[in-house]
Amino acid sequence: MDGSCDPTRCPEPRVSAWPEMAVWPRIGVHREPDAMARRFRRELGLPEDRPIVMTGHQAQVWHPGILAKYLAADVFAERQGAARAWVWVDQDVNAPARVRFPVRARDRSGEESLEVRTWLAGGSDGAGEVPTARMPAFSPSGLPSPDEGEAFAAPGVRSGLAAIREAMLRHTGAESAAAQVAGAMHGLVNPLVREPGVNVMSLRISMTSLFAEIVAKLRDDPARCVEAYRAALAAHPRERVANLGPGELPLWLIRPGMGSSRRRVTIEDLRGGTTPVEQLAPRALLMTGLLRLGACDLFIHGTGGGGGVGGHEGYDRITDQWLRDWLGVDLAPIAVVTATMHLRIGHAGPSASELRRRQWLSHRARHDPAALNDTSAAARKSELVARVRAAKRLGQAGGAVAAYRDMHGFLEEVRSRHAAELRAIDAEAAHAAAHVRDAEIATDRTWAFPLYEPDQLESLRRSIQ
Repeated sequence: MDGSCDPTRCPEPRVSAWPEMAVWPRIGVHREPDAMARRFRRELGLPEDRPIVMTGHQAQVWHPGILAKYLAADVFAERQGAARAWVWVDQDVNAPARVRFPVRARDRSGEESLEVRTWLAGGSDGAGEVPTARMPAFSPSGLPSPDEGEAFAAPGVRSGLAAIREAMLRHTGAESAAAQVAGAMHGLVNPLVREPGVNVMSLRISMTSLFAEIVAKLRDDPARCVEAYRAALAAHPRERVANLGPGELPLWLIRPGMGSSRRRVTIEDLRGGTTPVEQLAPRALLMTGLLRLGACDLFIHGTGGGGGVGGHEGYDRITDQWLRDWLGVDLAPIAVVTATMHLRIGHAGPSASELRRRQWLSHRARHDPAALNDTSAAARKSELVARVRAAKRLGQAGGAVAAYRDMHGFLEEVRSRHAAELRAIDAEAAHAAAHVRDAEIATDRTWAFPLYEPDQLESLRRSIQ
């Protein structure tokens, strides 16, 4: 699958259903945008005369799965006469300019392996609690080079890193690291879209009338909000969303000024009304909930927010129930878009899952004759296991111990008969252990999208169209 795009989750629901989902105007219910919604859009710098399709992510260099959301929003907006908006979650504390890249290394014996290197192009490493909106813009650091005995593992890596640095360099005058990355990313993605769309920095929500009304509700009756939040979480136990702690509210407190950190807001922080609304920010579920309430007519999520992988429904299903129960509102619908692409690393070996299977087989073969295709021995082991369980049920501890010993004695005989096969399986397991990391790196889908070659990105764009 070198260099491939797998749009199997791109998109859900099917694109043909999106126009019906995004009936405009759709604010809360199918009706004209009310004064609140129009004011909210105006305060965020969004148009009021067209439907809006919105998506977003943290301020960082995206991988192709995130890029796919951006491209899908662009295509949908063009075909439906809608506006497109991208939300930069600049209240998050991620490292805005950390870029991973793969190299091929050769040890002293000449053995090759794949390794991951990390380039911090500038800004914070994300280890603290400083939002990207409070990090200053930076001068990009020098381009990384492979160490001695190493080489970039894919043909697009060197030029991609250079493109990222150049894009960051063009925006060193931005008001924050988040704004710098936003400008750089738009420059990098511009060749793939018809127009850049509207940028919304998430902390701008804190300056809106709608957010002030929400904070007022939290001051007046925090218990109702918290009870509805916890009930919604309990109804969706598969989603990895942190519950609210004692006295905690779904808000961040973010002080003004560069270098200011953020912390969770408690009920005590809001009592008396002394904390300025402008220093508060909605946490994740409340942030997307407010945007879906008044700022857009369709919101495109990845699999984290929208679900669809491993039985997960997506964390915004919690938001739907929570805000319906707390505020009595329905939110704009969501769609799910993602994509899987691989760098052209040229790894021809087995997949990581196959290598892990070989490691697992090494353990299983010593305890299960069926793994050695010895059907008679497998049947005999099943009889001995049944004897152990029967003795335990009857309370015959001595009989259970005797049967257990017989079973392990029998397994030793089986291992002796199949010694050559077991040695071969163990050798394969040892080889797998040494190469599973290579396979994982070769099939990693989270490399920064500028590291891919132009024809790969064009293929992604065409597949979404």
